[in-house]
Amino acid sequence: MQYILSTYALEKSDRLFMKSMIEMANKKFGLQWRLDDANGQVTVVDMDTQEGRTFWETNRAQKTLIAYAEKDTYQATFFLEKPLKVQLVTQLLKKLADQINPISISPIIPQIAPVSPPPISNGIAGYKPEKYLVGLLKKIIADGKPYTLQLAGTPALHVVPEDQMCYTVDMDLSEPNPVQKVWFKSTANHFSKQPIDLSKLNLIRDDFTSYDISAFLWLSTLQSSNGVLLAGHSLTNPIRLKEYPNFSILPYDPFHLQMAAFMLKNTASIPRISANIRQPMPTVINFYNACAVLDLVNIEKTAKETPEATKTISLEKKGLLQNIFQRLMR
Repeated sequence: MQYILSTYALEKSDRLFMKSMIEMANKKFGLQWRLDDANGQVTVVDMDTQEGRTFWETNRAQKTLIAYAEKDTYQATFFLEKPLKVQLVTQLLKKLADQINPISISPIIPQIAPVSPPPISNGIAGYKPEKYLVGLLKKIIADGKPYTLQLAGTPALHVVPEDQMCYTVDMDLSEPNPVQKVWFKSTANHFSKQPIDLSKLNLIRDDFTSYDISAFLWLSTLQSSNGVLLAGHSLTNPIRLKEYPNFSILPYDPFHLQMAAFMLKNTASIPRISANIRQPMPTVINFYNACAVLDLVNIEKTAKETPEATKTISLEKKGLLQNIFQRLMR
C-alpha cells in the first residue's frame, strides 16, 4: 500500500530535492510515499509560475492540490512554503496520509529476479564496462559518428556524439523502471547497433527527448557494476574526487551526496570510505566506478590516507555543497 505524489510546473532542481526529501522521510518515519508525475493522488503545484496558476484554476475542483509558493496567497487547504525543507515536507506527507486512502500498486511489468553480486574483487578480475551499455557508448563517442542502439523490448536509443546527447522517449532517469534497469544492466552483445543517416538527425532531435550522454554512462555503470570493482583498480589505493559530480545532470540518491562530499574532502581507500560514511562496500564501489568512468577520480598510489583534506575546497564548490546539504537537512 502506497501514497503517490506528483508535481506540476516545478523547476527540475526542486523536483529532485522533493524526491530526495520523500526518500528521507520514508526512511526516517516509515512513510510510504513515492513520486510519480503520471499517477499522483496529490499534486504539488508551483504557484509562482503562470503555468502552475492555470493548472490550479483548472483542476482544483477535481484534484487534491498542494500550493507550493513563497506565500499562501490562495489560502490553499494544503500549502508548502518555498524553499523546500525536510521538516515541512515530512509534516505535510504525514498530514496527507491521514486524510487520503493508500492505493495498492500492482506491478505492470514482471519483477526481475535479483542477481547475487559476485565476491568483491581487488582489481584482479573486476568489472569491465566495455561489456555493457557504458562500453558501447564510450566506443560511439570515440568513433564520433551517430548510432541507434536497440535492445529487444525497450525504446531505441539514438546516440549523437556531436551533441553529447542521447535521444529517446521521454523518461524519468531519476526513477528507472524495471525495463530501464534491464537496459542499463544488459551486456553489450544484446544491443543491435545501426548507423544513423545524417539526413535524419534533425528529425531525431525534434521528435525525441534529449539527455546528456554522461547521465547514461553514469547510470549504466551504477546499475551494471553489481558491487564489483573496476578491473585493474585496487581497494587499497587511496582515492579522491577531482571535482563534485554534476548532479544537475546525473541522477542520484541522497547517499550519493554524502559520498561525494566525503570523497571530495578526503583521500581514502574504498574500505575507509565505506566505514566513515556507513554505506555498504558494494554501494561505495558502484559509486566509485561511475565516478571513474566519468574521469572524476584521482588515484593516489603512494599517498597516505588523510582524515581531512589538506587542501581547501574552492569557494564555489564549498558553496554548492553547503547549499545542497542545507536544503536537504532543514
